[in-house]
Amino acid sequence: QRQAATVCKVHICRLSVALAVSLKLHLRMAEMMDQGRQKVRFQSLRYTLLDLFRIKRLLTTAEATMVEAHCGLFEDQSEGGRQAAFSAEFSRLRMPFDNPCGKNLFEPQQLPGESYGCAVPPLLMMLLRFVLNEPISKPWGYQERVMNLYEAHLAVVSSAYQGMNQMVMCQLPLPYVQLCKVLLLVFILSYPLSIDLNHGIWGNVVVPVILAVTLMGFENVADFLENPLGDDSADISVYECIHEFEVEVQSLFNASQVYRQSIVASWSELGHNLGVPLGCGLLSQPTHSTPRPGFNSFFEWSVLPADVISYVIDQTSDAGRVNMRALMRALRCGRSRDHSERSSERSRDANEDEERETLMDSMEDSEIEANHFAISRCIALRGTLPQLL
Repeated sequence: QRQAATVCKVHICRLSVALAVSLKLHLRMAEMMDQGRQKVRFQSLRYTLLDLFRIKRLLTTAEATMVEAHCGLFEDQSEGGRQAAFSAEFSRLRMPFDNPCGKNLFEPQQLPGESYGCAVPPLLMMLLRFVLNEPISKPWGYQERVMNLYEAHLAVVSSAYQGMNQMVMCQLPLPYVQLCKVLLLVFILSYPLSIDLNHGIWGNVVVPVILAVTLMGFENVADFLENPLGDDSADISVYECIHEFEVEVQSLFNASQVYRQSIVASWSELGHNLGVPLGCGLLSQPTHSTPRPGFNSFFEWSVLPADVISYVIDQTSDAGRVNMRALMRALRCGRSRDHSERSSERSRDANEDEERETLMDSMEDSEIEANHFAISRCIALRGTLPQLL
């Protein structure tokens, strides 16, 4: 019974973290879609596959197969079959006459009428609900009335997911955007014509310029923050939130497994010190048994790919020398390509490439190892996972 409770905790932890990562995957794919289908750039596809691979490291083989079959990534070929392109779409059924050359990226044997994409977060939320229903009415589980507690939390999660999905998928109407820009331009051009010339250079030149710059700045900021969950430097870093959630999951798991007996014993000791030993005898008592396995017995902290670390640093609004050192440390670990090749592919400015190379040459190993400001690891299941081979 104790092992059954531990297994349920492991399933809840891994599916919860996978659900958080799938949210970033869904937001990335939703941004790539444009009312049905949009060709995916290679860089976006690479980040999408890295997120999907990270999710698979937390799933079983059957679960990973289901996610791959319905993730919504397709390989489309032209009629001549010479050029292949990738597209991302979900909640759309593909029929044979839509694109006879298009195939699921992971399940190419699917029939055209069975090929469709689905949002990954609802699938993982369904699996999480299955796991939460397992302990109901079990001797090692909980009563049916506890369902009211976690179902309320799942409803909040579903509502938040729907809100973020609607914010990304529902774009502003084009006539509204055009109207705002035209009216702003008309106001900027017509306002100086209505000012009295007797106001001097301050009222005729300085004030109109300040108003024009201010209004155009507000418009640019509004365009920049239209999707706060995107990849711009001003957007919310979802990877940072996921990492914080992973650390919290580890702490809560260890609190319920490793530290539970010592905490219960401390309650009993406190009751005796306060002079109420009889009351403490009615509470849960510590059991002298073998130590329970902790979080690290089932999960491990795996090193993130250097591309993901570089993405997190690029998304940061102030990626200074400290965060840059974290990127160099990841590149030195031998889990990515050579730094000079990475810089030539990623950077468009030759001066920036030269600065990064100079920074890497000037850094000491002690400075690199002492840096903990950038995300470099993520949670993954221990053991051999067949879906990753």
